[in-house]
Amino acid sequence: MRAPRFSRDLNEKDREMSPEFPYLADLKKQAKAMRTTREISHSRALEEIAKRYGYRDWNTLVASAGPQPPVQVGQRVSGLYLQVPFSGKVLSLKSENAGLFRVNIEFDALIDVVIFDSFSNWKNRANKIINTNGVSVDRTTNGHPHMVVSL
Repeated sequence: MRAPRFSRDLNEKDREMSPEFPYLADLKKQAKAMRTTREISHSRALEEIAKRYGYRDWNTLVASAGPQPPVQVGQRVSGLYLQVPFSGKVLSLKSENAGLFRVNIEFDALIDVVIFDSFSNWKNRANKIINTNGVSVDRTTNGHPHMVVSL
């Protein structure tokens, strides 16, 4: 189960718990934006972001953040899909449970995922559940993971 976060829609006084927690990369982006607009140090910005989400300090927030996704939306990735090499772009990413993430990748070129010469099955996207190492939970009948994203 992922650590909770406070809703971004509510003001400081009316914070409520929400089942989602922003990824650390998003929190760091918030700190960077705060640092440039308010001309404060990086460490000070991180501490203020932690307090905004109800944590004592940045280290406490990081410790409670839970597993982080191996990829980010918009990131260029490569790897294997059904044992066929691919390169592409992450279109969407959704946290599942227990350190798993549903990722949707659009391939740069169509890939044929059938190993038989007599027919083909061309794919331009794949939607898989991967772990924090970028390896899908699903396996083929010969034991290979459906997807391996190179990190």
